[in-house]
Amino acid sequence: MASQFSRLHWSKQLDKKVHGGLIVRMTSHAILRERMVEIGRRLYDQGLIAAADGNISCRLPDGKVLITPSGKAKGRLSPDDLVIIDLSGKVVAGSHDPSSEYKMHTAFYTVRDNIRAVVHAHPVYCTAYAVAGMDLVQPILPEVLLSIGEIPLAEYGAPSTSELAASIERLARDHDTILLRSHGLVAAGSDLEEAYNKIELAEHFAKVLHAAEAIGGARSLSDQQVEALILLKRSQKRESTDHPAVRQTSGRKE
Repeated sequence: MASQFSRLHWSKQLDKKVHGGLIVRMTSHAILRERMVEIGRRLYDQGLIAAADGNISCRLPDGKVLITPSGKAKGRLSPDDLVIIDLSGKVVAGSHDPSSEYKMHTAFYTVRDNIRAVVHAHPVYCTAYAVAGMDLVQPILPEVLLSIGEIPLAEYGAPSTSELAASIERLARDHDTILLRSHGLVAAGSDLEEAYNKIELAEHFAKVLHAAEAIGGARSLSDQQVEALILLKRSQKRESTDHPAVRQTSGRKE
């Protein structure tokens, strides 16, 4: 399966295909379709979605949105299954209905110019906190604070409604990763990989908190420790801006 390959190998395979003995470079649009299909497989393989749960989208260069179809298992999609819509939800291209939760995705794209991808899933531990009406804003794990920050809980809104989109829009201005009350988790990023990674890291955080409850509960970092992490994050951001080549080739942060 594709998920068994290394990330480097996977990326190379997406950038090129062999045809008639010649390497033909794929268009960026085709690459995005392949990557969205792969993200769907990874969500399913990691147990972050079940059946036809979840949805994935990315913003195209022309401002339109490539999104997964409604009612299809995201772990078994093909590139041709994906649908292109405008920000109002009107289908521009594709033979399927778009995800019924497209409004949740466009809520991010409407308020944040830097957001290029959105992933919605139902990871078990994050969803357990969401159905219990609990957020994940405690300053516990440094890597979560550096990569995600606080994970607030959105007010309840019925799935696929403007009510849910409105609750997301209010939080999306300041947060990339949001718990959906009685529903699941949504994460946004500068690309599909970043959005997916936030889903995976948030679920890891929820598992750690749940496990810590059995041995007395997790202890929050002090205000001084949190402030130091904030300063570190700002420093890293400045460094990546000053050295873009380093940012592009750097590996996953531990």
